[in-house]
Amino acid sequence: MHVVMVTPFPENFNHIDGGVAGVARYLTGELKKYADIKLSIVVPTTSKQYVTMQEWDDVKIYRIGVIGKWGFLMKSLYDMISGKRILNDFLQSLKPDIVHFQGVSYLAAGYHDAKLTTIHGIMEKDALWDNRNIILRLSKALWLTIIEGQSRKKLRNLILINDYLAKYVPDKTQKNIWKICNPVDDSYFEQEYNPLRYRIVCCGRVSKLKNFLVAIKAFKVILNKFPEAELRIAGSTKYQPTYFKKCRNYVIKNGLQDRVVFLGNLSISKLQREFSEADCLVLTSKREISPLVISEAMVIGVPVVATDIGGVKYMVKDGQTGFLVPLNDEKALVDKISILLSNTSLKNQMSIRSKAEAKESYKASHVAALTVAAYKKVLTLY
Repeated sequence: MHVVMVTPFPENFNHIDGGVAGVARYLTGELKKYADIKLSIVVPTTSKQYVTMQEWDDVKIYRIGVIGKWGFLMKSLYDMISGKRILNDFLQSLKPDIVHFQGVSYLAAGYHDAKLTTIHGIMEKDALWDNRNIILRLSKALWLTIIEGQSRKKLRNLILINDYLAKYVPDKTQKNIWKICNPVDDSYFEQEYNPLRYRIVCCGRVSKLKNFLVAIKAFKVILNKFPEAELRIAGSTKYQPTYFKKCRNYVIKNGLQDRVVFLGNLSISKLQREFSEADCLVLTSKREISPLVISEAMVIGVPVVATDIGGVKYMVKDGQTGFLVPLNDEKALVDKISILLSNTSLKNQMSIRSKAEAKESYKASHVAALTVAAYKKVLTLY
């Protein structure tokens, strides 16, 4: 069976930059072990002007550049005018048995042979938080509301990574739907949890969407109670440089340079070490569906304090595997983090529950087996 996965994918296989790319990386690592599966990866509409190819063992990874006279358009508009046709022609040239789209429903809807689509987010909502001015953000959101909404209605074979997504899928009784969680690389399950006291970790691109400034402001208050505390932020600082500068300036202005560390985008092994040494993971995002960092942390046994938005409540059980707090509520954030930093017994209980919750749901080999079963089912329909 030749499977072609259309997805973001990290250029450096040992560094994850973005949740969907991480999901694709972990899933690919397991699928390439199947002797009866030939796997190819296609990364659509990259910034280059041509097609490039990498190899990871027997997996070929193709990156399709923005090609032709319409390249000046924003990505989603370019895709609809020209990029979708270029992508479909390229997919046909690979002669796949099935194409697995990770996200980008409007691209999946335009492909007419055997396909399966994993919905990772609601693009029209996410567009409100990208790095454009307000007029362009609203215009993009309106455009995506039309094309993504119609595409989700048209698609018939779907993987939902979180129950929260179900309300955005119309005509569910007319579709084949699999509930399969995001995978976490099996190597995470081998990590020992040896937390360092008062160490707090945030993980994700430093951006308005991830809202790390709220975490930094809450941390300033936490230092009054726990002067030995340290906040470590793992994630690219290049995605929204203006927002990163705002965060860094706040750190400098308030004399937090020795207690707040921006680690940049870490390798998988270094990120695993950060999680294994964290008293807690803090997620202050304004919008999330099923954050990969929560899955990764839970596998190792790290309690999570996260904003109660989107699909997070389907992952973090409030008071059992972590705490949920209202969006932008610095006081609640301070209170819940302080509980974990001061109550070792509760933290240990949450750690045990987190590992138990994650054991079956997130293991990459388990997710790969469920995904292969879905591939085989879809192929019987064509």
